[in-house]
Amino acid sequence: MSESYFTNRQDRYYIVQDCEPLADYIEDYINALADVSHKSNNEGNVELNKFFPDPYKSKVKYIHTISQHMKMFKFNNRVKIPIGEVFNLLK
Repeated sequence: MSESYFTNRQDRYYIVQDCEPLADYIEDYINALADVSHKSNNEGNVELNKFFPDPYKSKVKYIHTISQHMKMFKFNNRVKIPIGEVFNLLK
């Protein structure tokens, strides 16, 4: 990554208060995205998740596998947040 990526970046932070189901959902979503993301090791080399196809060898298979992974995430993380809590979050 270029030097400008680290010097010009703007991180975003969100605070979720009094709505544990939403906070849990967001955490699970971030973890699901991390599952399908490339990672760099201590030597600075990119490592692929060994449980997913190599996107450089089979792009279609990789996209299909990620799609299935995210569908499972959505299915497993269905939560019901009381409508009053949703409106409170929008204030």
